[in-house]
Amino acid sequence: MVNVKKAMETTQPLAFDELIEAAEERIRQGLAPPPEIYQVKYRRRVDWTRFPLWAQPLDPEIFDGCGHEG
Repeated sequence: MVNVKKAMETTQPLAFDELIEAAEERIRQGLAPPPEIYQVKYRRRVDWTRFPLWAQPLDPEIFDGCGHEG
């Protein structure tokens, strides 16, 4: 199990599985998932049905092709 607090304080990026685990733990605590989960490189890999509606992007496809993300 990932130590969520420690994982969120580190400057090193989390591996995808660790990011998902940290996000799920934060959701269980009533907190927002880590902002990294919304990045383009992760967005399509996330099973958004596992998260409450308030934590899901409005439409993950809406951000595809945006020049400001990479």
